[in-house]
Amino acid sequence: HAPALQSISIKLGGINDEVVELLSDAVRNAPALQSISLTLIGISDEGMGVLSDALRHAPALQSISIKLGGINDEVVELLSDAVRNAPALQSISLTLIGISDEGMGVLSDA
Repeated sequence: HAPALQSISIKLGGINDEVVELLSDAVRNAPALQSISLTLIGISDEGMGVLSDALRHAPALQSISIKLGGINDEVVELLSDAVRNAPALQSISLTLIGISDEGMGVLSDA
């Protein structure tokens, strides 16, 4: 449990679901988390679902910077859900490699 943790910055290539689960646990157990910066290449749909759910449990989150490579529309939809449910969010920076027009539409609606 890390109640005072305010910032997370991680760059991972070839990330697997077990690592995403550990990262998500850290987010869920950091109620003061204000900033998260992630570079996640190769995150699965399931992994993004777990991470998106964790981001919904970060009430103080003000800034999200995410770079995702090799994503599909389902991953974008999960990310959009997390963004929609972040009440304190003030800043979003996204680099989405491989996003389709449909996925961009979903994200812009968030």
